[in-house]
Amino acid sequence: MRVSRAKQKLLAGEMVVGTHISIPSPMVAEVCGLLGFDFIIIDLEHGLFNPETFVDIVRAAENAGATPIFRPIKNDPELMLPYLDNGAMGVWVAGISSAEDARQVVQAVKYAPLGSRGMTAERISMYRLGPSAKEIIRHVNDNTIVSLGIEGQQGIDNLDEICAVEGVDVVGIGINDLAAALGHPGQVDHPSVQEAIARVVGKVRKAGKVAGIPSYDPATARKYYDLGVRYTWTIVNNLIARGGKSYLEGIKAFSEKA
Repeated sequence: MRVSRAKQKLLAGEMVVGTHISIPSPMVAEVCGLLGFDFIIIDLEHGLFNPETFVDIVRAAENAGATPIFRPIKNDPELMLPYLDNGAMGVWVAGISSAEDARQVVQAVKYAPLGSRGMTAERISMYRLGPSAKEIIRHVNDNTIVSLGIEGQQGIDNLDEICAVEGVDVVGIGINDLAAALGHPGQVDHPSVQEAIARVVGKVRKAGKVAGIPSYDPATARKYYDLGVRYTWTIVNNLIARGGKSYLEGIKAFSEKA
């Protein structure tokens, strides 16, 4: 059974860095793992993935050392279960507004006694060809990551109760949706949004949970790191766009002068 590098680093208090993919390509996931990203968020909410491609992406991430987690369409245990049973080692569930929302995620991801997830003979249990059910339950509960996204005022208002839910590992912030909810769409750097981010991070850390937030460049990651964030991620599309732009601009700088 595979051990989650991302979960180990979380427990050790280290910085955990991932990337979000909406491109249905195992090769992309494998490259991200080989680059050294700790986890990969497979975006089922905004991306188009068929089940077979999803499993291949999970395998590619695992083989390259990255922990595969996914973003479900919504906070629904029935929708999450097939992806968990076929190898995903955690979730990023956005739009969490209450402790009940948080408990529902934990119940979906964890086996008893932490949750109510049903046992299976699918990939996560090594098709019943490996360890005992008892060992699988312990291993999965120890290695899965429950990460939750706060995206609105209600989530901020109920943050203490959300953080108190047993089994939650990361409480993060969906910065673009939060900015819109606070009346500043497209303005994540607005002082009111940044002040809300700082308050959320502070409360999450005080509650003993790991604070998470996306960061699309090292300077932004450093700013949030100094606030206490220890879980961050970028987006593959942005990496491709910025890398491609930098490459083309570099060539144009000398070729257009010739």
